[in-house]
Order: sequence, then structure tokens, then C-alpha cells
Amino acid sequence: MEKQEIVLKKSKQKLIVRVVISGLIAIGCIIGSFMVWQNKDGQWVVVLCGSVSLVACIYYIRELRNRKIEMVISAEGIRLRGKEFYPWASIESFSTEVDEDNVALVLHMKGQTSVQFDVTILEIKKKELIDLILAYGQPIGLYYKKPKWSLLV
Repeated sequence: MEKQEIVLKKSKQKLIVRVVISGLIAIGCIIGSFMVWQNKDGQWVVVLCGSVSLVACIYYIRELRNRKIEMVISAEGIRLRGKEFYPWASIESFSTEVDEDNVALVLHMKGQTSVQFDVTILEIKKKELIDLILAYGQPIGLYYKKPKWSLLV
């Protein structure tokens, strides 16, 4: 029996949180700039911060509506953002890198090159992603490189 393709999109819940936070910051900055800092030098800095937050809010709303496919894991390999395809035979190992709140999947290719892909906002947890990739890639020798400095998986 052939394994099904696993399609991963951005997490709806994480996008909603980002919409709410950026929207509240935008509203707070814009209202606060005209109520608290009216006719003061700092008013326009606050308006600028509110405008940037508003643009971020609109961007996250657009991302929430579209929710494009970020990763497809299949019996043949991994496809990232519907563009780059990496067959299992070309991947030697993989690892994860954590930088503050960001998590990246690193595919170590045969031939000493690596491909890094942000998986922070995917609808799947890091441990589940590692297990999925191992389930599909392990039969041909793919393995997970644990970070030396991390006690976490």
C-alpha cells in the first residue's frame, strides 16, 4: 500500500493570533497618537508604528484567506511551497534549527549543500513533522541530525 501525500499549510490558529495582535497594536497606536501625543513630536513616530502594524494585519488577513500549501510530503520526496521538489534519494539527512521563536527545517543534501525552510507557522508541531519525514524517508536511509546543543528533539 502506497503512502498518502501529506499536505501542510500555515496554521489557521497562528495566523488568527497574528491578525489580532497586529490589529490591536495598529488601533492602539493610531488612537493613542491622536489622544495622548496630540501635537507632540513623538506623535508621528507612533502613527508610523501603527501604520506598519496595520500593513502587517492586512498581510496576515490575506495569508489567512489564501492559506497556500507550504509543504507536501510524499513517497517520492518533499515539495516546498509548490515549487522546489527534493526527492528522498537526494536528501542525506535533515535537522531543525531553533532561533528564538522561529523553527527551520534544514535538508542536508548529498553533495554538501543544505536547504533551509521556515516551519514556524505550519499547522503541525515540530515533533510531528520530524516523525512524518522519518516515516517517509527512513526506508531509504534518511536520518534526523539532532542538534548537539539542544536537549529537545
